[in-house]
Amino acid sequence: MLTNPDLYEIIKGQRGMLKGVESCVQSQCLVSAVALIYSTIDAISALTRAREKTKTDRTVFKAWIEKYVPIAKLGCTAADLYGARCGLLHTYSPESDLSREGGGEVKTVIYTWQTGPNPDRAALSNVRPDAILLCVEHLWGALREGVDVFLAEVERNPDLHDLVLYHARELLCYRPWTPVEIRMAA
Repeated sequence: MLTNPDLYEIIKGQRGMLKGVESCVQSQCLVSAVALIYSTIDAISALTRAREKTKTDRTVFKAWIEKYVPIAKLGCTAADLYGARCGLLHTYSPESDLSREGGGEVKTVIYTWQTGPNPDRAALSNVRPDAILLCVEHLWGALREGVDVFLAEVERNPDLHDLVLYHARELLCYRPWTPVEIRMAA
């Protein structure tokens, strides 16, 4: 049921953003999990854009990652993740315009599972040699850490709190409905 936005429900609720990612990770739906991770970063980072901005952009996405996500643990940069986001969401590909034309500033990201099989060698032969192997579980963990740090700052920082709530009113928020019990007399 569509309802007034509740930031906690949208992000961490029973049917929130993180629950969707978690479901995909547990089901080993690699591309769906990563797409939802990037979509989550897009939506949450957009809450930090200037009040007068009606849409977000790459600078907001990258700034949110740099401030809240422990990217040093991932072995990549915010620009690498933004490029990977573009490749995955726009063309369902590890390559993006930024990784192809960026002069080496943005690397291609290839995803792997922590305990699953490695990417196929033949497929890797078509990828740039400076590509990054990024573990989906590590990216998922970094997102969760980033969300926790962000939500804690929203609670501590009145200016950020007001800005986030201003933009959050535009978000979709659906809550599970309560099943209706039907009884029939025979």
